[in-house]
Amino acid sequence: MRCDYLIVLRLPDELRLSAGEIENQPLVKLANDALAIDERLARGEMVSRQEIVSAARDSALGRIGSGYDFQFDNCRTFHRFSCSEFVYYCYKSVHRYIGLKPQKHSFAGMFARTTVSPTDIYEVAGEGRKLAIIWKNVP
Repeated sequence: MRCDYLIVLRLPDELRLSAGEIENQPLVKLANDALAIDERLARGEMVSRQEIVSAARDSALGRIGSGYDFQFDNCRTFHRFSCSEFVYYCYKSVHRYIGLKPQKHSFAGMFARTTVSPTDIYEVAGEGRKLAIIWKNVP
């Protein structure tokens, strides 16, 4: 398990759902700012990156003191988090837009878990994708 890579991803300045994305349903239960953002996107309205980042920050602050998910299997109830599950939770208002979904992962072909890994987040970024790669320390 290598931990010596870093990437910086960024949402576009403004987001709007395409017709196909509007038909998708949110993957987790939404409330407060996240619900308001999702409802606006579902109506075809534009939402700014700043609004989404603000909602993500509020989600993060609301989970101060949560435990670490050492089993990497808690991306539905959000009582504890791995690092990538925490990012997934905080940006729940734009799951439909980003296309980030929990995937089945295993270690050495065993211990299969449905979770969100750093690789999953990286794979929704890139050329032609919803997140821009701003910086990375690998070629």
